[in-house]
Amino acid sequence: MKIKWASITVNLLMSGIIVSAIALRAAAPVLTLPATVTGVQVLLSAPTRATQYSFTTSGIPAGLSLTNQTYGAWCTNPNLDLPGGGGTAATYNVYSSYATNLPIDGNAGESGTVYGGGTTVLSQAQEMQVVNYILNHLTGTNGNIPATPNDIQGAIWQLLHPNDSVFYVIAAGTTTAALALYNDAIAHGIGFVPGAGQVVAVVLDPQTPYQGIIVPVPLPTACITTGLSLGSDANYIFIDTGNTHLGWNAYQLNGDVLFGQGLTVQLSGGNNGGLGAGYKVYTDSTTNISGKLQNPLTFASVSTSVTAAAAASAQSVSNNASGLTATQTFSTINNNMTINGNGGLNVIDVGSIQNANFTIHGSANDYFVFNVSRGIQTNRVMTLTGGVPASHILWNLTGSGTVLQTSGGDVLVGTFLATKGGQFQFSELQLTGELINTGGNIQLVSGNHALNHIPFCK
Repeated sequence: MKIKWASITVNLLMSGIIVSAIALRAAAPVLTLPATVTGVQVLLSAPTRATQYSFTTSGIPAGLSLTNQTYGAWCTNPNLDLPGGGGTAATYNVYSSYATNLPIDGNAGESGTVYGGGTTVLSQAQEMQVVNYILNHLTGTNGNIPATPNDIQGAIWQLLHPNDSVFYVIAAGTTTAALALYNDAIAHGIGFVPGAGQVVAVVLDPQTPYQGIIVPVPLPTACITTGLSLGSDANYIFIDTGNTHLGWNAYQLNGDVLFGQGLTVQLSGGNNGGLGAGYKVYTDSTTNISGKLQNPLTFASVSTSVTAAAAASAQSVSNNASGLTATQTFSTINNNMTINGNGGLNVIDVGSIQNANFTIHGSANDYFVFNVSRGIQTNRVMTLTGGVPASHILWNLTGSGTVLQTSGGDVLVGTFLATKGGQFQFSELQLTGELINTGGNIQLVSGNHALNHIPFCK
């Protein structure tokens, strides 16, 4: 079945739209997806606001974010057919809409100018951010746009096919709500990242020349237990507050940084890296900074009340985590161990983690809180399997001295929290998560470091 909308050769000036140039500021949602999926796409005879198509998947292993079920779906390409005219199985390559390796084709979007004759050009990544905004705001930001399924589909096509001769937001079959929804999403959706309880667009790109599909995949609704939410601390890739010393080396930090409460910062190295685009180092009036980097940082000021609140929040989360009843206890976690989830809150009390390649296995409904009394010293890799995301892993480091030390290209996941003056010392750190240290010492020393921001319970 092929659905084409008539070409309308008009050029309207879009007014009242301010397009933000701010780069993606929050971490992309974490999904565990199969590389391919087999499924059957059907155009619904009576589509609803939530979907234009159905897509029924099969053969997906257990524990992934995409599961075997019938999803509501949207078409990404108006110019290609459904497999078999609809109802015939086909195989698709699977991508998160926030993936950096999205194909650039008619089934996954292409960069182009915003509709209406303006000069603003959206990248493919920004188009997908706005598509995600639409899928989470089907009636607009204020809930007052009476968009029909055709209107929503038209807005999605306009975003992903900006260079077509067809203007999908004013094409036959749409109402004036299509353009209103599109304009609202452009104004608010650039940089959008879905949060708890929202949906993430998963792009299904067919291996044969059929139209692609977007499947909205829901994120977990909230942190599994009270008292563990980081609050505003979740806004920073790492926080350091206290009387300490920080050495920098080659690094790439994709997130904002917060320093304060008498912190002494010694800048050194950094010749091969810096902050990601749009990110800043926030300091209060008590922060003392010396040294410099060849790649300068962008600084901004906050009040001491902000950094004091950050330290207090971190302490509260640490105290609450320490008070949880353990579901598993280990004196040491060592090489090749697997920590299995129970489908809910997992509290693991452990003395130390030493040079361990180990796996955390759980579903998207599992949360893991590790209370580590002595410390983590490793030059190995932490691996997540079964669909549990990095945002569901908290490391509460309750000891003193060097409580977290890496060397030789370690891969760590989760939020690492220390509130008792412990030291973090990193060589060749690859982190997906967050670092919080209140009163201790964070040192990025030898080697290259790459930190990507995904906070706990966010």
